[in-house]
Amino acid sequence: MCVTDPAAERVFLCVREPSMVLVARLPALGNVVHWTLPSGGAHGLDDLSRCRLCAACDHAALVEIDFDSGKITNVWPIAGKPDVTFFNPATVLVHVAIGGPACSKRSIHERERANEQLRLQAPTRLRLSFPTDCT
Repeated sequence: MCVTDPAAERVFLCVREPSMVLVARLPALGNVVHWTLPSGGAHGLDDLSRCRLCAACDHAALVEIDFDSGKITNVWPIAGKPDVTFFNPATVLVHVAIGGPACSKRSIHERERANEQLRLQAPTRLRLSFPTDCT
């Protein structure tokens, strides 16, 4: 999954190995930059609609990255390999579904940095996209 910045001038794409976010200028895909992530197996990139990206990583971490600098602003542990992530701007929660027979979901509240982990009965398959807004 990839996302663009609010002005649609850059595209952000997770690369699993080596674990990074690849950034390129649009529309020509020029000026390519690589932001190395502190956890392996990056994928599940989501826009947090506030100039931040979240990358779910196979090595059991959710990594928050600044849109402009590529600086890692937070890292949260998750229960295992992520299946899918999504950000709900109405609740300001980042949700991470962990694939497997007894799927876990990790929800992280962005304003308070609080988190909760739930056990679900079946794997969850969700793909949601939200508009970006960094104002």
